[in-house]
Amino acid sequence: MSFSTRIFVPDLPKRFTLTRSQKVSTAAFLLFIFTVIIGLINGFFDIKIINYLLIGFTLLVLLGLIASDVMRLTEYENLNGHLEGMLEIDIETIRINDASYFFNEITDFKIGIHNYSGQRTGNRRSGRHIFRAFQIH
Repeated sequence: MSFSTRIFVPDLPKRFTLTRSQKVSTAAFLLFIFTVIIGLINGFFDIKIINYLLIGFTLLVLLGLIASDVMRLTEYENLNGHLEGMLEIDIETIRINDASYFFNEITDFKIGIHNYSGQRTGNRRSGRHIFRAFQIH
């Protein structure tokens, strides 16, 4: 009986690798800031057409925040790395690419699983994670 899988190799974190929902919520926040500034300026002049624009912008902000939450339920994390090589676990050995290790020679073995391709954002959090997938000593 054996188990084999591909090895995920993380890349260096990239700046601003935002998901769609994060982009929509950021746009809604910027539109909110713009709406507040226009509202403060309109407080001095009290122009009716700007009042209607403020109502429209406020509705767009609310729609953007709701759309962002709905998108978050169905989107996947960004893949911050690539799949390279194979990990095979047999009854007596562990093979990583072309190197074999016997179980009686291994003193420490750690496997980390996180941020793989297609992982759902069920925890509603995101961000960059740097980790070492596995270590053998």
